[in-house]
Order: sequence, then structure tokens, then C-alpha cells
Amino acid sequence: MSKLSFERPIEYLALIVAILTLLVAILQLGFDIFSLSASQATAAVESTPVAQADTATPQSAESAMPTPSATPTTTPQPTTPIELTIFRDNDSVTLFIPTAATVSLTDIALQVTTTQGVTITNALTGFPSLLPLDNLTTPICLRLERDGAGGVAPLECQRLSSEQVRIQPLAAPNIFWRDDVGGSGRVIIILQNGASVGTCPAGQATCDLMLDARQIVPTASPTTMSTIEATEIPIASLTATLAMREFPCEGEIVFNSSALLNAVRAGPSSQASPRQPIQQGISIVILTKTGFNTNMWYQIASLDGNELGWIPSHLVIPLSLCP
Repeated sequence: MSKLSFERPIEYLALIVAILTLLVAILQLGFDIFSLSASQATAAVESTPVAQADTATPQSAESAMPTPSATPTTTPQPTTPIELTIFRDNDSVTLFIPTAATVSLTDIALQVTTTQGVTITNALTGFPSLLPLDNLTTPICLRLERDGAGGVAPLECQRLSSEQVRIQPLAAPNIFWRDDVGGSGRVIIILQNGASVGTCPAGQATCDLMLDARQIVPTASPTTMSTIEATEIPIASLTATLAMREFPCEGEIVFNSSALLNAVRAGPSSQASPRQPIQQGISIVILTKTGFNTNMWYQIASLDGNELGWIPSHLVIPLSLCP
């Protein structure tokens, strides 16, 4: 009996220790669960985005509307009278424009009528080797010639560069300016926009006329006022300079070769009667001028005062004191 009473307290003590150990484990588990929950809650708070107020300045209705662009205006292209000379023979027709300009000849055509009464109209745009014709820099020679004829171009064309001479070879059936039977020449009518502006009679080797060619005017780039610097010119000096520029004044005939120029006329027109040919490169006196732009003519005289006639301005080099 005494042994049993001695062992029971030990069992009770072991039971108490076991219970305490279990309580400690439960407390530790509860603490761990609490710590985990707290850390998750903190992370959730930190990851929640904070809404920011829209600080953009509201745009007014006027500034939001697109700025209307300026409507481009089309300026009609001016026409300018230009001189046209036609050289013709059995195997070729050459159109020579001596006037210095940039023009369009897309509306020019050559028309003939056969002995059978058939009208043949050939627009210049129908000859591929002459194209393009809408932006021509003149002087220029446009030549139609029978293929293989081996003809010689007019002297006026020989003075030009190769870029200023365009040649369209034609087969024998396409030689429209003379009849197939007998080879007699046909009257060539020059058409512009379908209307006759001149003729070149059969049997006449050279024909002169004027065209109202559409001139190509380059568009100038706008210049801001900030880039322009005013230059002060003394009024007295300007007046004196203008007063010194008057006719008669001296000039020179252009020089391209030693050949004579058959360009002097009795009046300021290519259709006026011809005067004596003039030597290239000689000095002359300019008496007066008439016309404007590319259709200007000078009345000239020799240095000893003999009046020579009228000559196109592009064949004269005025000296500095000429108006």
C-alpha cells in the first residue's frame, strides 16, 4: 500500500507537465497564426492603389477645335507672245522658238489638207520624241524628219545644244506635209487650242508667226519680314542713276558664230520685211525699244548713225547705261 501512494504523485506531476506542454504548444500556434494574419493584412494595405486627382487643365472648346487651313488659290497661268519660225523641205519640218522662256506647247497642232480633201491634224503631243511639251525651256528646235533622210538641221538649230534639239523620225507614209503622189507640198496650218494662229504655204521654206504660249511661272517661296534687311539708297543718287539710263545707248549683237544673222526687220515684228543681215558680235547703237518681256524689239543703228532696223531683244546685249 505504501508503494502505491508513493507513485501516484509522480503520475500526477507527469500529467501536469504534459498539460502545460500542450498549452505552450497551443499558445505558440495561436501566436504564429496571429503574426501571419497581421503580415497579410499589412501587405494588402500597402498594395492597395491610391486614387490620384486628375490635375490636367481642362481644354477650352475653342482650343480643342482644329485650326482651319487656308484654301489654296489657283492663279491663272499667263500667256506670253513668243516667236515661232517654221523651216520646211520635202523631208523635214522644224519648229524653232528663239525666245528665251519656259512655256507649254501642249495645245499646238499642225494641220494639212490632202488633194482629195482629207484633213489631217497632228498634235505635237502625238510625237513621242518631242515630249514633254508642258515645261519647255526655250530656245528650242522641234524637228520632224523622214527616217533615214539624213537632212541637215537649220543653222539656228545647229547653234543650240543637243538638249535643245528634239528630233522625231517618221516613216514615209507619215510625211503629212507633202502628197505621196507627185510630192507636192501642202499648206501647213498651225493650230492653238483648235484655232488657226498662222499658216506656212506650200513651197515656202521659212515661215514666221507669233504664238500666245502658256508661260510656266515658278512659285516664289514666301520670305518672312525678319529675313529682309532694308538697304537705304540715297534719293539723289538713285535719281541721278535713273536719269543717266536713256536712249540712245550702246550695245552688242550676240555672238554664237561668224555667220550673219538674218533677224533685222523693217518693223518690230518677225513678219515685217527683212533688212540686211547683220554680223554677230559687232557694236551697235540702240535707238529705242518697244514691246515687253520676251516680245521686246530694239531699233538699232550702226555706230556712224545709219539706222539698220528692228531686231529681237534676245539677240542684243545692252550696255550698262541702257534703260
